[in-house]
Amino acid sequence: MGGGKKQKQTTTTTPYSGEYASWVNDVKNQLWQKNKTPAEAYSGQLSVGMSDTQKNAMSGFGNLLNTGALTDTINGKFLDPNSNPYLSQYYDQAASKVRSTLADNNDYVNSQFNQRGLYNSSARQEALQKQSDNAADTMADMATNIYGGAYTAERQNQMNAIGQKGGLLSNYFGMGTTEQNTNQAALDAQYKEWLRQQGVDENDMDRVMQLLGLVKNPSQTTTSSDGGSSAAGAVGSIGSALITCFAAGTKISMPAGDKNIEDIQVGDKVYSLNDKGEKVVEEVINLMPPGVASIYDVVTTKGNVRCTASQPFVTVKGSLCIEDISKNIDIIGIDGIVNLIDVFVWPPDIVYDFTVSGTGIFFANGLAVEGWE
Repeated sequence: MGGGKKQKQTTTTTPYSGEYASWVNDVKNQLWQKNKTPAEAYSGQLSVGMSDTQKNAMSGFGNLLNTGALTDTINGKFLDPNSNPYLSQYYDQAASKVRSTLADNNDYVNSQFNQRGLYNSSARQEALQKQSDNAADTMADMATNIYGGAYTAERQNQMNAIGQKGGLLSNYFGMGTTEQNTNQAALDAQYKEWLRQQGVDENDMDRVMQLLGLVKNPSQTTTSSDGGSSAAGAVGSIGSALITCFAAGTKISMPAGDKNIEDIQVGDKVYSLNDKGEKVVEEVINLMPPGVASIYDVVTTKGNVRCTASQPFVTVKGSLCIEDISKNIDIIGIDGIVNLIDVFVWPPDIVYDFTVSGTGIFFANGLAVEGWE
C-alpha cells in the first residue's frame, strides 16, 4: 500500500504469502461479518430471587397486620364494658357480695333496735340509711376500680397494639426493601453482563491482531518525499507504517450522495479539488486492497474521521499528516475551514482507500484528504 500524493513508499516483501494470505483474507471476512452481527444475548440466570422463607415471612406479616383482634384493639372496641362479658360478671359477683353484706347488716340493726323497743324510731332509719349509703359508696368505688382499671389497661393495650403494628409495618417495609435490592441486583448483573458482551468483539480483534503479527513476513519500507509536507515525523513518533487509508463507515462526498468508503467502486464520481483549490468532480480509478492498521480518531470542529497515522490532510500549508497538524493550522473542508481539536488512539481495524483522477484529492467525512497512489 502506497503513501499519499506527497509521500511514496516501496515495500520489498509481500506482508502475507502462501497459506497465510488466504487465512488473512478469511480473518478479514469473519471480522467484518462479526462487526455487523450483534453480540449474542446472555440467556442464563444472572441472580437468585427471593427465597421461600422470605416469601412466607412476607405473607405471614401481611396476614398478621389484618388480624381482627389487633384491628379491634386499635379501634378501641374493647373500651366498651359490654364488649367484655367476663368484666360484667366479675363486677356482678362483687356487687352481689356487697348487697348480701348490706342485707345481713340491716338484719342486725333491726334486731338491735327491736330488742330495745326502738324499731320504729328515727334512729333505726338513720342507721339503715347510713349502711345503705356506705354500700352504695362501696359499689361505686368497686365499679370505678373494676371498670376504670379495665379501661386504663385496655387503653394501654390499645397504645401497645398501635406500636406493635407500627413495628410490624416497619419490618414489612424492610422486607420490601430487601426485595427491591434483590431486583436491583439482578438488573445490575444484567447490565454488567451486557457490558462484558460489548467487549467480546474488541478482545477477539486484539487476539487476531497478535496472530497477524506472528505470521506477517518481514518487510522493508523506504519512504521518499517529493517536496510536500512529509509524514516521516509522524511515522517516527507514532510508530505506524505509511498506510494512507480510513476505517469502515467513513463518508465519501459524492454528487449522488455520500457513500461509505468500503462501498466505493471504480467509476464512482466523487468531489475533489483541482490545482486552483476549486471543488470539482473526479472519478475513482483504482481501489486499494483492504488491510489492517492502527486507527487514530481525528476530532475536528466539524466532526471526526478515523484514519491511519500517515494519512495526509489538505491544509492551507499543504498536505500534512495528523502528527504535523497543530490546532491553529486550517484544514480544508468541503464547507470551509476546519480546525483540529484532538486525536485519540483506537484499536487496529480494517482500513480502505482508493485512487481518484486529477489531483488525487477527495473528501472523507467532509475533510479534504489525499488518496492512495
